[in-house]
Amino acid sequence: MGSEEKVRDCYKIPDDGPALECIKQVIKQTRNEPGCRPRMILLVQENCAGCAEEKARYKADIESGLVEMVDVYSPEGLEIANRNGVESVPALLVLDCKNIAIE
Repeated sequence: MGSEEKVRDCYKIPDDGPALECIKQVIKQTRNEPGCRPRMILLVQENCAGCAEEKARYKADIESGLVEMVDVYSPEGLEIANRNGVESVPALLVLDCKNIAIE
């Protein structure tokens, strides 16, 4: 089973907390594998109260490299937001290697 399928299996968990932990485990297990693998992105912007709360919430995951923080107005952030229809921040996304949300 590929990593994207494992992420999709995590989405089947009805409780958000355990589902998120499942996704984190998949990303941890696959982060050193070659090829296309999932990653978690937190889209944020400056002077955004909700973004500051989410940064604090995911502080340990950001520091460990599990969650990548991306400014929505950076070239990468704009590309991710446009490609996935993100209309507001903060937004936590699980992306494949082509920056397409895994659903």
